[in-house]
Amino acid sequence: RHQAVLRPADDERRHLDLAQRPLLVAAALQGGERPVFEGELVGGRIAPLLPDGTRRSVDPELPPDAPDIHARARVFEGLWYAEIRLGEADDDAPLPLVLMLHGRGDRPRIPGGPFGRVPTPMRVLVPRGPLALGDGYAWARHSVTETNHHDELASDLVTMADRLARLIRHVRRTRPTAGTPIVTGFSQGAITAWTTALRHPEEVGLALPIAGWVPPAARPPFRPDGAAIVRSMHGTADPIVRIEPTRELVRLLTDAAMPVSLLEIDGVAPAVLVPKPPLPVLPR
Repeated sequence: RHQAVLRPADDERRHLDLAQRPLLVAAALQGGERPVFEGELVGGRIAPLLPDGTRRSVDPELPPDAPDIHARARVFEGLWYAEIRLGEADDDAPLPLVLMLHGRGDRPRIPGGPFGRVPTPMRVLVPRGPLALGDGYAWARHSVTETNHHDELASDLVTMADRLARLIRHVRRTRPTAGTPIVTGFSQGAITAWTTALRHPEEVGLALPIAGWVPPAARPPFRPDGAAIVRSMHGTADPIVRIEPTRELVRLLTDAAMPVSLLEIDGVAPAVLVPKPPLPVLPR
């Protein structure tokens, strides 16, 4: 497999601008072979270049099994993800399915510690964004802060929502699943979770996006019959993914009788874990 690696444009913007490389981006989002650039880091290490100029991706190392926490690496249509069984349950037991999406510039994080003692066992999918960003990954080329690129962001989100819906469908066919799946995410992961829930209610029963909204060009027609339930959360002090567009989206959906709600958390700004040594701050 190959991993697309995107280079930050400059120190001030600290984001990946691939507007001049549409074929690379399209291939990365669709899960094909992707050209990369020499000297970039993948998973904190420089992976060797292959003869055709691509570079084999470095998969994350999963932690060893702990009591009631079992993680396995999987790949579907070129998308790496971890499948984690939480709680006391057999591997072939029908379990609720939860899809967790990391933020822009972050990476998959495996639940541990107290998560093994969840009162309801569940199966959790933690995929990795297909676009490498610094020492982390992204679901789309552009940050939501780049207001002049919202159409490109919307296009990427639609592609990723379709791809994640196929992943959910695949797991539901191959793993015993109880109920309809849940999708959650933070920041760009929340934006992707929102988009997946709105566009694919046949695969998502409940969405729990944290600090995210959906660009207008990525919104499908609002149809309340059979729609996924969305319980959105957003801090009022978030300076990056501002709460105003989330309020407006929830108002529009509520007016259309869609089953959505917004929990506003007063004065709360996003908290991001920064690995050491510290990396440049990347917009979401």
